[in-house]
Amino acid sequence: MIDITVFAVMAVLLIGYAAVLCNGLRRARQRVHRAWSHLEFAWARRDGELGKLLELCAQDPQCDGEMLERAAQARQALLGARRSHDVGGVNEAEDALRRALGPVYPAAARLRQEHAEAIVQALRFRIRAHEKAIVSYRSGYNEAVQALNARIEMLPETLIAGLCGLKPEALLECTGAPDTDTDLGLAFSK
Repeated sequence: MIDITVFAVMAVLLIGYAAVLCNGLRRARQRVHRAWSHLEFAWARRDGELGKLLELCAQDPQCDGEMLERAAQARQALLGARRSHDVGGVNEAEDALRRALGPVYPAAARLRQEHAEAIVQALRFRIRAHEKAIVSYRSGYNEAVQALNARIEMLPETLIAGLCGLKPEALLECTGAPDTDTDLGLAFSK
């Protein structure tokens, strides 16, 4: 009788411990998803401002249409990668967007339309703010991913993660610019 009771208590304790570990892993996974949502919000805000900038440049007959098309394609690639939560695709698309936007900023700074300078300066300010937010949110996302991945790699959580179907996440690493300053607005002339 005592053997059955001890076995039952041990089984309940083991199941309880596994449940606690599984819930901890799920909370870590939720932090990753929440950090991605913050990034998604900042990307969407920046994308809106970049769209305005490209529209403004498109109105200038001296602006290179091919340059604007490359920037538009890079924006679409980033949007597609974001929607599919493809971290590697986001890394590549962010880098492609930075390369494509490099010549757009000087072109925008040369606009001669009425009130264009004030509009470009306002866009520059907002884009810089969104870039800083993206850097901050990317850092938060990477910290959440590292915490989740560290937990998944440790025993016994690696066993529980396998049972719960949790897999390691990839880091967001843009190679085109350092994490500390990904400010696309720096390309604007002062």
